[in-house]
Amino acid sequence: MTKVDKAGVSGDVRKTDYLRSWQANLPMTTFPRGRRSSTINISTGDINIDDYECRVVGWGTYLSPSCPGFDSCDVCEKLRDYLPNHVGFPQVLWFPPTITCTAQITKSGAKKTDFTDLVYCCCHLCPHGKTIIDLDNKVDGYGFERDGDFDHTSYDEFMSRYLAVLAHRSAQWTGVINKKSRVSKSRKVKRYCRKGIPSEHRPMVWMCVSGALDNMNSNPRLYQTILKSQHDDSTVEAITIDLHRTFPDNIYFSANGNLRGPLFNVLIALSHKNSDQGYCQGINFVAGLLLLIVKNEEKVFWLLDTLMNDILPDFYAPDMKATQAEQELLGEIIKWKAPEIHAHLKSMDIQWCLVATKWFLCLFADVMPVETTLRIWDCLFYEGDKILLRVATMLIIQNKDQFLACKTFTETMDFFKEIVNNPKIVDCHVFLQKCFTEIGPFPRAKIKALRQECMQRVK
Repeated sequence: MTKVDKAGVSGDVRKTDYLRSWQANLPMTTFPRGRRSSTINISTGDINIDDYECRVVGWGTYLSPSCPGFDSCDVCEKLRDYLPNHVGFPQVLWFPPTITCTAQITKSGAKKTDFTDLVYCCCHLCPHGKTIIDLDNKVDGYGFERDGDFDHTSYDEFMSRYLAVLAHRSAQWTGVINKKSRVSKSRKVKRYCRKGIPSEHRPMVWMCVSGALDNMNSNPRLYQTILKSQHDDSTVEAITIDLHRTFPDNIYFSANGNLRGPLFNVLIALSHKNSDQGYCQGINFVAGLLLLIVKNEEKVFWLLDTLMNDILPDFYAPDMKATQAEQELLGEIIKWKAPEIHAHLKSMDIQWCLVATKWFLCLFADVMPVETTLRIWDCLFYEGDKILLRVATMLIIQNKDQFLACKTFTETMDFFKEIVNNPKIVDCHVFLQKCFTEIGPFPRAKIKALRQECMQRVK
């Protein structure tokens, strides 16, 4: 039976000394003290939760990717299975390097929605004794390696603000999720999607509001049947090559990772079902990020199939005309919303296909920070393609002065590469708010008419 003391460590290490050694230089959000200590019982032992101040260092997943028992550790597995029913947030807190499995949970018997008083920090030692991550956070919570230029200060400042938003949104969403853990489309749910879906509900909400769940339930054995079928050799070859190109900086998609197999399955099944469209480069990044979030390859398959056929029809067709038209449509929207920028870019012969191809094909995956991409997808799965245009437009308009200051074609194209990673994008909550408040309405009728004109132009 594993015992965890106040500091989340076993042995003679005192709580105060231990916490002081790693908290000193981490000025982050501090949760209020809880009321009394509590114990959560799982079959592997007790997890003692005490009322001490805990600091948020970063975000991660339930289990440590560095733990050799990631898939087989009995303690980790039971903790993972137990926590989703009791957490306010599904991600864990990064803790000192001696701690492997940690998670936020609410006090036993307390209302989960009262986060300001009842958030506790539950620390559990993995029997393998491996560390969760170095304190310099070389890998983020989604498994992406951070390079030496990563701005930890700006990110930590953002997360210290965003944590309160996450707590509030999680409390709000509990009121719209029914007893069957499903949601139905409504004006309230649409508004909530725009403000962000809590991570613990995101896979379920995406499946419900997109229609993917209904599609899957209508064809319950299709995915497995496809996987057992004979596949086109050229498609298999193309996908196999792209496996190594998909998120090479992510530990789960590395040679030693565990997601290349599921990624291949999803992509080959998707290409097989949609043989008229086949396999399109770019969709691999969408599939990869979905696997990291949804953690169920069959559901990922149906989300992608719904994207390709219902939400973004013809986006991934072999002729790419729909995607080309969408890029031209972005140019028309910039002309409408920001004529000065449009005229300046046109004077330097900037082609929209040079700017937005990856934005649209990858749906901003492998382009923007993960948290920002996920917030975009929260809207995409509910209300469709307009969010892609809003985001692309906001990216350009909020950098108006810098674009107008560019004097050459090369300088302008270089700046286009920079705008997707500046601090304005890292704060996903503020950025998404601006997308809906600062660039005005996007009347569906007008967007449809402009899109038709652009489709005629690219034929």
